[in-house]
Amino acid sequence: ECFNIEVGVYLVDSFLDAGLAAFHPETQLEIYENPGYNPDHPPLGRIALGVANRLVREFSSEDSKGAYFVSAARLASAFEFGLLVLLIGLYSRRWFGSHVSCYSTLAVMCMPRLFGHAHLASLEMCTCLTYTAFVLVLANSWKTTAKAQPTATRAFVPGVLLGLVLLTKIHAILLIPVVVIWGLWNWRLRSLIPVIALFLLAFATFFIGWPWLWI
Repeated sequence: ECFNIEVGVYLVDSFLDAGLAAFHPETQLEIYENPGYNPDHPPLGRIALGVANRLVREFSSEDSKGAYFVSAARLASAFEFGLLVLLIGLYSRRWFGSHVSCYSTLAVMCMPRLFGHAHLASLEMCTCLTYTAFVLVLANSWKTTAKAQPTATRAFVPGVLLGLVLLTKIHAILLIPVVVIWGLWNWRLRSLIPVIALFLLAFATFFIGWPWLWI
């Protein structure tokens, strides 16, 4: 836990110290070029841990002399778990009705591994949230009905979401062959342009969101 929290705290503190200048590309490069930054994982999940730590420290009466509180950073995973349950509940209700929505949300909440990770300051819950959000939004945007065929325009939101999955953990690249096979199975060659647009948006989001790649 501490390994990921330390990087998240460094990034959040660096952004806050820089103020509005943090949005400047040169400042971003300075932050990510610092030897104190460990680039073994993309930054999104770690930033979430750093934000949770910062918020709890701001509003907590406990001694804040230390660099971080492990228990404070765990709040990020708990919040992400709540968003995951909400997403599954909303989409299952839209597709299958309220009864299925109740059962599916209860099933997710009672999964031991997910429930356990929701209490740890790790990247897994952020990965699960962004991964699930991408799959649900893509399945809802691209349908076999005539009015919801895949288009480059309909690839925008799913593409950005796939970029966020990549910004949490690189293994999101395993989604690419799944999307390609699913697109070709349902829409044959008509899916090629939307799929290419989706991947271009994803990698653009990934590249822009992780300035360490610019170096």
